Amino acid sequence: HTDNLPDIIFLDIYSAEFDAWEFLDKVQLLYPAFSKPIEIYILSASRYQGDIDRLKQYDLVKAFILKPITKEVMQKLIVQRELAETKFATIESLN
Repeated sequence: HTDNLPDIIFLDIYSAEFDAWEFLDKVQLLYPAFSKPIEIYILSASRYQGDIDRLKQYDLVKAFILKPITKEVMQKLIVQRELAETKFATIESLN
């Protein structure tokens, strides 16, 4: 049901609680059955190029956001969503 699905998911790629890659694989499989689009934004304190390249393979992952999450980073994210950017982006603070 559409009311039960989020519009956005923020996912820490190196969460100690669960395997983010497994989560992405499962969501990617189920995604065509979802009643509305969901955008996933990946959070990480590490800019490992291998992870970024792997994330680009998931259509529902819209951006890689480098921690810390600042007001500037959130403003960039809002602009990206307003422009309906469909390509993968890397978002980080300039500070």
